[in-house]
Amino acid sequence: MKRACETKTPRKPVVHLKSGQKHQPVNPNHWSEDSKRSVTFQIPPSEYEDIHYQCARCDHAAVFTAVEQKLTFEGRKAYIWQRRKLCSKCWSERQQIQHNIRKCQAQWRTQKRELKRDAEFLKHWLELLEVYPAYGGRKNLAGITMLRRLVEASLKKS
Repeated sequence: MKRACETKTPRKPVVHLKSGQKHQPVNPNHWSEDSKRSVTFQIPPSEYEDIHYQCARCDHAAVFTAVEQKLTFEGRKAYIWQRRKLCSKCWSERQQIQHNIRKCQAQWRTQKRELKRDAEFLKHWLELLEVYPAYGGRKNLAGITMLRRLVEASLKKS
């Protein structure tokens, strides 16, 4: 017979954050398994420090704070050598674009026959796919080509 405490899933380690500080202590034992296989795990830094960078999309100055690094690497288990390229505004825009692309794909899977003739939907989806690489996303050439052909065909029929 199992005890109630044995059936629970193991807890994630608690990441203690002290906001407003430019330095945070590093605990490499809370890093992801991939990060633990890196050279940095053998000789870890003693603390996270704020990292200043330029946004790759809008060119604004941004900061990957020590607190955000601790949360990212120890809380969310991101790979330790991962670095930010987008400011928070551009990152949230990218997330929104990704979400809208997924919505279009899901709609396409269920209503393909009707949507092939819906120029408005096709143009919207095409616009999302074309703008996505500016936010660091991978260019979907096959999807863009397909949508351009469908938009052209739907405009000819109207």
